[in-house]
Amino acid sequence: MVITFSPHAFESMEERGVTQEEVEITVAEGQAAQARAARKAKAKVFTQGYPWKGRLYPHKRVRVIYAEVREDIVVVTVYGYYGRWEEGT
Repeated sequence: MVITFSPHAFESMEERGVTQEEVEITVAEGQAAQARAARKAKAKVFTQGYPWKGRLYPHKRVRVIYAEVREDIVVVTVYGYYGRWEEGT
C-alpha cells in the first residue's frame, strides 16, 4: 500500500498542525470513522502533549479523509483537533 497526498491534504496538514508521520500512523492504526460518498476516514488520538496557537494541549486528534484507489491510499484532507479525549475516541 502506497499513501499519496492531494495538494489540498498538504495545505490542510500545514494549516492544522498535522505531520505526514501522524497521517501515516492514523491510516495504519486509527479507528474507522464516518465519511461521505466514496471516501473513507480514520481517526486517532495522540497523547504526548502538543502546542497549538500559544497553548499546550494534552492530546491531538487526527482525522484523515481518504480514497482507496486500487491498493493505494490517496489522502484527500486532514483535520487536527487539540484538547483532551478519552482513550479510544
